[in-house]
Amino acid sequence: MKLNKKDVWTGVYRGVTFEITNWGERLQSFGEDWRYTHNWNYYIFIPLDLVKDKELRQKLIAKRKKTSYGTVYDYYDLPVIHSIDMHGGVTYYDVLAGRKSRIIKVGCDYGHLYDKAWAETIDSVSSDCRNTIDVLKDSGVLYNRCQGNGKIIEEKDGYYTKDKDSFYAAAYIEAMVEPQRSNWLKNLVPVAKQND
Repeated sequence: MKLNKKDVWTGVYRGVTFEITNWGERLQSFGEDWRYTHNWNYYIFIPLDLVKDKELRQKLIAKRKKTSYGTVYDYYDLPVIHSIDMHGGVTYYDVLAGRKSRIIKVGCDYGHLYDKAWAETIDSVSSDCRNTIDVLKDSGVLYNRCQGNGKIIEEKDGYYTKDKDSFYAAAYIEAMVEPQRSNWLKNLVPVAKQND
């Protein structure tokens, strides 16, 4: 039995959970040239209850179909999925069961012809992943969930931590008593200021 190793980084950026995977070095052909490359993927997780438009929620769900290699999601005919800005386009799709709603997991890979996968690093893949999330969030199709009280609100009505990994509703922060509120506000930036 051969065991394969992979490294996985996870996090949250602007309220969107992500995962970055490095599958380790593999010998790969580039025409007549053979090189050891690092195979990378990144994935984002989109909770359907955070999608603002109910019609769009339905368009994000692919039907399952049976193929010679098993049952898969037929996401190839979902233009909304392919409009997500990812490196080389969406090459992975799954529907997961979440605590509050279903979650769409979409991802991409760096194993395309002419990709320079051997030159990618966690920093460059992480940058691509953040860009995907920025484009998705800036499109205005997603709400945010307050990490303090779980309420779903518009992004503009809240605060992020300075590295944008946590989001809190302004109403949640304003309901705090002093000195707790002042201490929290030292580490938070209103969304309007972060996007300037």
